[in-house]
Amino acid sequence: MSSSKIQEGHKKYFREIFNLQANDDRKIDYNGLLEIFSMVDFHPNEKQHEEFKQLFEHKEFIDFNEFLKIFTLKSNDYYTKTDVMNAFRLLSKEYEKPGYIKVDRVWEILKEMGLKEIEIVHLTTQLQDLEKEDGMFNFEDFVNDSF
Repeated sequence: MSSSKIQEGHKKYFREIFNLQANDDRKIDYNGLLEIFSMVDFHPNEKQHEEFKQLFEHKEFIDFNEFLKIFTLKSNDYYTKTDVMNAFRLLSKEYEKPGYIKVDRVWEILKEMGLKEIEIVHLTTQLQDLEKEDGMFNFEDFVNDSF
């Protein structure tokens, strides 16, 4: 199972959000994690909620590196509508246009995940049909039409 690395620019963004909830020891508790999810409009599904709760069963606080692991994409055979919507929501925070993301950015991420160019073309062709003049597409429309 491979996981994609979070880019340095994204780490800075995640660090800023993390620091808003971190205590003096630079750690967050479960409630802090939930606050962060709320701030970035991330809505964990039931399975994710259970995983997050288990993370805090053996310790009261997590540090930044443990927090980053939550947002590292893991290969998975099945993604729910909520999973896909959450991933797009996190990516859309890079832009000032809520609900939109650049098709080129999706291409970059799929490339970073190790997909072959032909696979990327296959996956992004649907997105290009939704692409506006500014290179962005409404991910909510795409997800709602796809699931």
